[in-house]
Amino acid sequence: MKKIALIVIVLLLISAAFIVIHTRTKDTSITGAPIGSWGGDSGETLVFLKDGTFSLKISPPQKKTVNFVSEVHGTYTMIDSTHIKLHGKTAREAVATFTVYQFSDSGGELSLQEPGNSLVQKYHQTIN
Repeated sequence: MKKIALIVIVLLLISAAFIVIHTRTKDTSITGAPIGSWGGDSGETLVFLKDGTFSLKISPPQKKTVNFVSEVHGTYTMIDSTHIKLHGKTAREAVATFTVYQFSDSGGELSLQEPGNSLVQKYHQTIN
């Protein structure tokens, strides 16, 4: 009878340990991602969160523009240590689109460049 009670206690302890291990909060940050808030020279704000989401808020131009896009939001995926895939959409779009950027994050400066495009978009890390 004592052996059965001991086996039951051991099984309960193993079950409890298993539950604790699998219910712990997991670090869902994406390794190598430029986590944080980044400000552009034109007033735009690009934010990458640890959960794999991003948002880009663009300040409206001085002149009124028809069909001006003020915010893009979505998810991102690290392709490798120098390429990031942004999968996002605006409030007006029904279908999300994606763009792959080559990026570098050095000394508080984030540079994004679409392959085949000579334009490099630069952002500076902001403190929230």
